[in-house]
Amino acid sequence: MNIVFFINKSHNFPSKMIEYMTQRFPEIKKEFYVVDRKNEVYLPNLNNVHRITSYFEFITNNQLRRDIRKSDKIIVSGVFTMQYVMMFMGKDILNKTYWQFWGGDYEVFNNEKITIKQKMRKKIVDRCLSLAKGIVLLTHQEVDVFKKVFGKVYDCKMFAVPVPSGSGYEKILKKVRSQNPQMKRGGKKRIIIGNSATVTNRHEKLFNKIANLNFKDIDLLCPLSYGNDLYRNEIVILGKRFFGDRFIPIVDYMEYDEYVSLLNSCDVGVYNHSRQQALGNISLMLHLGKKVYAPSNICDYYEQYGYKIYNIDLISKQNINEVLEFSDEYAKRNVKCLAVRQKYIYDEWKKIITD
Repeated sequence: MNIVFFINKSHNFPSKMIEYMTQRFPEIKKEFYVVDRKNEVYLPNLNNVHRITSYFEFITNNQLRRDIRKSDKIIVSGVFTMQYVMMFMGKDILNKTYWQFWGGDYEVFNNEKITIKQKMRKKIVDRCLSLAKGIVLLTHQEVDVFKKVFGKVYDCKMFAVPVPSGSGYEKILKKVRSQNPQMKRGGKKRIIIGNSATVTNRHEKLFNKIANLNFKDIDLLCPLSYGNDLYRNEIVILGKRFFGDRFIPIVDYMEYDEYVSLLNSCDVGVYNHSRQQALGNISLMLHLGKKVYAPSNICDYYEQYGYKIYNIDLISKQNINEVLEFSDEYAKRNVKCLAVRQKYIYDEWKKIITD
């Protein structure tokens, strides 16, 4: 079996996926390609890992063309740009391609007033999917929204499995859990809200949901280090207006280990996304034994593995003590659920790999 992966360059996803696939499926011959025209992401120094710095390489790079032609399967993870290249591939290439959507790459079309450019992009994706071997979503809970966006059920198989984490994930969790979070926050309680400077975080609606809570001696941390600059500035102003000095925007990029330590210093995570989003952040909070509030579709996703997670609509009906309350029993239960979810992720990827 010979598989070619095309992975979107976003953050540290490529290195995680490369590490996971290399370690968990060593018997499969794999070539990894990451389109990264500005050399922005770290990639492991391996012979089968390649950085694509120009789309012209799909014409000029003989090894790339040969790998595509000789592959048994192609997996595209993150459908943001690869459709523009793949649309020119022959039917035999598209017929062996699996498209893994991350959420934002199809939710952009879930709007009655999409632009002409977006309509053209959707037609291109539609063309690729009509000839695809498989469609991969991050969760089963997205299927209805996905079908609503594209208005049809394709003949290809559908799977649901997240972008995997590398082996370093559990090591970092173990290291961070051993730290004393009290040292990082000066004895104060901390609540973290949202995960990025994107409209789908619905910050203003979230601020209104929690505005009546008594946040005396509680810090409200709001990660805004990536996303839209204009939206970020609006949320910083809005957060200060709602919560004053208790609102602490995180606008500078942090290394992964440092960010996990920041999450560990928080008592509660509150997420109000309009779509499937922030699974990485939410998973980290749960595996660190923290209390999490999230929309119902995300709650449904985690509850199937046994996690204790709370519907975001509940928070406006509670007082601050109820929001902060979380038993050791639930915390330990969520930590143990990691193994259950990891097994599911492996089993689902195995289905795709061996399909």
